[in-house]
Amino acid sequence: KENELLTFSYRFSSNPTLNRMTTEYSNLSGYAYLPPTLINRRTRPDDDSYEHTGQIDYTTPWGKYQTFNAGAKFIARTNETNTMQWDATVTAPESWTLNENKSRHYRHHNNIYATYLEYTLRTGKLSATAGLRYEYDAQSIRNLDGKSADFDKHFSDLLPSLRLSCQMKESEILKLSFNSRISRPDIKMLTPYVNHEDGISANYGNPYLDTERGYNISLEYSKFAPKLTINTGLNGMFTGNGLTNYSFLDADNIVNQTYDNFMHRRIV
Repeated sequence: KENELLTFSYRFSSNPTLNRMTTEYSNLSGYAYLPPTLINRRTRPDDDSYEHTGQIDYTTPWGKYQTFNAGAKFIARTNETNTMQWDATVTAPESWTLNENKSRHYRHHNNIYATYLEYTLRTGKLSATAGLRYEYDAQSIRNLDGKSADFDKHFSDLLPSLRLSCQMKESEILKLSFNSRISRPDIKMLTPYVNHEDGISANYGNPYLDTERGYNISLEYSKFAPKLTINTGLNGMFTGNGLTNYSFLDADNIVNQTYDNFMHRRIV
């Protein structure tokens, strides 16, 4: 029909990465003391990532003053890391041994399912658009080296939005908008694998994290003239469960570094 549109789209991307890095110290025979941290290293971080994205969007007018939009989107991401590290002392530079603590092999799957509905009404000098978006995120981490347990994580979010516009005069527009946004924790924040190599600190993620939710509201005024244009506005943003890292000292005097959802942020 006239002004009715149905759109399909698909995208594939891949980013394999193969690195070889070597750090060696030489000409150290004249030093009476060599710190224990001075170690020759060879690392082989092999990473691979690929992503499939598919989307469908539908737009249709309802009568003369109404428009309806709907759509769905699917994203399938896979990231695999296989890092190997070999160490050798500076006094025996050819005695390369595999460092099991520094070597990791895991695969991260992330599938996102999203759908949205949007309704627009235009009448006279007023225009209003109300939207609702739902997103479901399923993540899984498989530790192929067996150093820590596999785990799965799921997020479910409902995101409303609203836009109001008023044509006050032929050259003056007043707009009010509200929308919500989310920020999901990444694999570093989620994985419970404990890095405790130095003996005085422990670094690990928190698999119980939730999605960070933020809300934005703005009021804008625009005036257009042949030789002058004025744009001014007020904007506000607040978050009640922001993702943040923090540290604490446990009963064994070990500094623990992890993440949680307790940051509050307000910007006006």
